[in-house]
Amino acid sequence: MTKMFWVYFVQFVAWFSELVLLSRFFYPDTEKRENSQRRAVVMIVLILVIMAGCAYLKEYVLTGDLGWLSLWLVYSVYLLFAFFWFHFLYRDKPLNQFFYIALGFSARQAFIQLHILVMKLTGIVNQPWLDTLLSMTEFALVYLVLFFFLRNKKFEKKRDIEGKTFFYFAFLLVALNAVFGIQSNTLDKDSFVYLIFLVSEILVYIFFVLFQLNYLSMIEEKVEKETIKGLLLAEQQQYESFRNAVDYLNVKVHDLKHQMLAVHRADRQGMEELENSIAVYESYSNTNHPALNLILGEKVLVCDRNKIQLVSIVESKNLTMFSESDLFSLIGNALDNAIDYEMTVDEGKRFIRFSVKEFGSMIFMRIENYFEGEIVLKDGLPVTTKEDKTAHGFGVKSMRMTAKKYKGEMIIEQKEGLFCLTFSFPIL
Repeated sequence: MTKMFWVYFVQFVAWFSELVLLSRFFYPDTEKRENSQRRAVVMIVLILVIMAGCAYLKEYVLTGDLGWLSLWLVYSVYLLFAFFWFHFLYRDKPLNQFFYIALGFSARQAFIQLHILVMKLTGIVNQPWLDTLLSMTEFALVYLVLFFFLRNKKFEKKRDIEGKTFFYFAFLLVALNAVFGIQSNTLDKDSFVYLIFLVSEILVYIFFVLFQLNYLSMIEEKVEKETIKGLLLAEQQQYESFRNAVDYLNVKVHDLKHQMLAVHRADRQGMEELENSIAVYESYSNTNHPALNLILGEKVLVCDRNKIQLVSIVESKNLTMFSESDLFSLIGNALDNAIDYEMTVDEGKRFIRFSVKEFGSMIFMRIENYFEGEIVLKDGLPVTTKEDKTAHGFGVKSMRMTAKKYKGEMIIEQKEGLFCLTFSFPIL
């Protein structure tokens, strides 16, 4: 084998590795197939053989300059085997895999043009080994920069790409490569115009990468909104069912109070315990909003059973501006989160305070509960501590969505050992 064969072989392996690494950088966490490590070894061996074959063709068969057609051939081989790589190792839909490969390809095209620009400006030409070494060094730097700026913006959740959207992006990418490939071969490589062309090509590919990332963000927002709407609908149905059950319970409690008088002397201690339970239930069921009566009536019993001190102060005459289902969902979610946390601390520390007050033309709802540790916030919302991070966390987002529905705000803060959740609403 000649020296140039090994140069081509190293270049082809480096180019393919760059494409796979960039695609994997953007690729979300996805379930791996069984025996993924063995599969990876098999794919590496296969790819090395294919790259050696491509290097042989380049050195001994395709000795002439095919222009932009040779680039299309190389790109096709890279994209095809990158797809085989991801499809062989990960369980995902082919369209999703092609989309992230196209995203990595766009990022790599911007990098390649940047590399060519550096080569032109530094005057490094006709030195294949130095070219390859410089390219690999530049790629490592670019990858580190991407990791630094995008490490907190990786798309952790796998989302399905729509077919028509994928073909739209694919058409744009093919068109861009065709235009740039043909135009590149018509320009004088030593002219200033060619340098301007390289800069514009870099900017276009960067814009295309940002365009694709923005599309992924739109999918995230769309899925979140649909999920939250589904939760709100389920909570509304739960409210209707719960209201019917509590109405029935209230009738039975009323009847029970009269029946207790007849048996009071028979079991004085048992009757006192029952009277106390009924008194606790009724004390939290006298606000001027039926949904608030329902939710407080239920949560006070939950807190009483789990040794959680619950203090409730409701001083507002304008709660009727809220629909029953919205208020049920809003306060129910907030108290559920507080109760869930208090169940993790010692009984003597379990404390929740709920208050509703009016100041001027504003209504303030505040839920405070005993809290240990530090709150970790992301985009103004606490990071969920539950194991299934994809299924949880929407409760807080649904509360924020409900608050915005009434032109209100939601603020989360930590003060003196308390987790504080505050809603402020203008009186409509």
